Amino acid sequence: MSTPDVAIPAEGPVLGIDPGGKRVGVAVLNILGMVLPIGYLDADPRDALVKKIAALALDRQCVGIVVGLPLNMDGTESPGSKLSRALARELGAAAKLPVEVYDERLTSHSAEGKLAGLGLTRRMKKANVDALAAAAILETWFSEKRATKKPPPSELEEESE
Repeated sequence: MSTPDVAIPAEGPVLGIDPGGKRVGVAVLNILGMVLPIGYLDADPRDALVKKIAALALDRQCVGIVVGLPLNMDGTESPGSKLSRALARELGAAAKLPVEVYDERLTSHSAEGKLAGLGLTRRMKKANVDALAAAAILETWFSEKRATKKPPPSELEEESE
């Protein structure tokens, strides 16, 4: 799903969002193709959250936003899916950027696994897991949407000469 019905451009920074009930993880895909966790924002109040994310996207000159879509393991929509889709619509309107929702299954689990062996306190893990989950969403989105794209045939011909 894209909001508003425009795909995220093939080049430029992209903000990644891992929505949650209490905290919302944030990460950025920079112009070099590196995904960097930024941190988290409080989920409430919702209007403040939307304004902060839109401001982050503007500040980092993002060309789009990817919002995690929590699906059940069988691929069906979960109770949180509706909330993620609503957040995506709100962000698209506030930031005036294309927004896509993207499957976030197992991203929090993956992020927790990365933090497990670091000797962090529970509080430190909680503070970082949301940003790492947002980064995982962006990494998989990037791998699927951007990294697999081949240059147009005209560019391939020029390289082989």
